[in-house]
Amino acid sequence: GGVLPLLLGCPGGQGRVMPGLVRAGAKPLATVLVLVAGLLAPRFFSDPGAQRLMWLGGLVGLGLPIVWSTVKGMIEGRFATDLVASLAIIAAVVLLQPAAGLVRPPR
Repeated sequence: GGVLPLLLGCPGGQGRVMPGLVRAGAKPLATVLVLVAGLLAPRFFSDPGAQRLMWLGGLVGLGLPIVWSTVKGMIEGRFATDLVASLAIIAAVVLLQPAAGLVRPPR
């Protein structure tokens, strides 16, 4: 029992994986890790642009699957709320404002 096995997706420590719970928490956790890594970047790298570069890489890596899924859906004639999220991600990359694109509601 306990909280840790539940967070790891194995309730009761029985090894039964709950992939939905694990997947649901993976993207927000990755986003938080990217944001924290960007905040800590100036302490570890002398390049003044390290923070923005870290966040931009995280935005592209985490946002590309959303944008790709939205484009595929549009080609198939499906328009969803991901369209707004995709436009926000693209705008954040173009305007070099990665922190704004990283912080978005979950899909």
